[in-house]
Amino acid sequence: VSSCFLVFFSVSLIACFSSFVTFSRSSRERAGAVCVVVWAGTSQAAYQSSYDAINFKPAVDATDYYTVYGSQTFKPWQGNLGFYLDYASRPLEFRGTGGTTGRQSVLDATAVADLYGAMGLANWFELGVNVPFVAYNWFYTPDVNADKDFGSGMGDLMVVTKFRFVDIDKHKIGFALAPYATFPTGDVVRYNGTGHIMVGGTLIVDFRPVKRFSASLNAGYLMRDDTTTNYVFPGGATSSIFMDDLFKFGAAMNYRFTQNFQGIIEAQGSTLASDFFQTSNTTSFEAGGGLRYYLGDTGLSFDAGGTMG
Repeated sequence: VSSCFLVFFSVSLIACFSSFVTFSRSSRERAGAVCVVVWAGTSQAAYQSSYDAINFKPAVDATDYYTVYGSQTFKPWQGNLGFYLDYASRPLEFRGTGGTTGRQSVLDATAVADLYGAMGLANWFELGVNVPFVAYNWFYTPDVNADKDFGSGMGDLMVVTKFRFVDIDKHKIGFALAPYATFPTGDVVRYNGTGHIMVGGTLIVDFRPVKRFSASLNAGYLMRDDTTTNYVFPGGATSSIFMDDLFKFGAAMNYRFTQNFQGIIEAQGSTLASDFFQTSNTTSFEAGGGLRYYLGDTGLSFDAGGTMG
């Protein structure tokens, strides 16, 4: 079960890529930074979770939102770099179901730095990537001992493509498809990685009826290996969580208060495709919002916000 409070901060910048790198003076896109973390080895190699508890996965391109995608793509050789820092309180805990009682935090707190970027390769196609670094991870082993551990390392690398079919700038409504894949670079012991390649796709429909307001709807499917995670509560009671292919969804709105100041609200979640909202311990949902400020015409923007789920 994922049940957490999350806060995040970001800075971003648009870039134009050619034989050399220059920075445009647009106020639409996002910014780069480098985060170095130390990989911590593990003495609990027997705990292989195959479950990624990092729920905050930022949109890698110039969207008007945080985790929800808009349909617009970069023009050829234009792109962006961005950096998010997010902190989650109790992002993962196990709870007994049926006749089993008990509740135990598995991840008590995590701090993740996401370095991301995207670049247009055609007027209707772009390619992006997100690299998560787990700077801090307060982890309890999923057994009766509940040994705690403070580690750091990588999350799963994500590569995202986007094909735009309807241009929102011309029609006030946009439509796109975003296929993506994740690669097993994350720590499977501390629930920061799945241990296998996953592929999925997201359908994107967005609207901009007036210049100040935009909204987007995302719906997608993620194919992953099925896995069962068993947990032993203090006292000997056991519980298990089954994970398989996921149906994912999201919705967001952006309102531009001034030329440089925006408010954003969004919600996103997922559920097992095989039972579709029937099992609460495999259904996640988070909602929240934040503010975005563009630093004049420099291309730099700063974000701050939070979610609860």
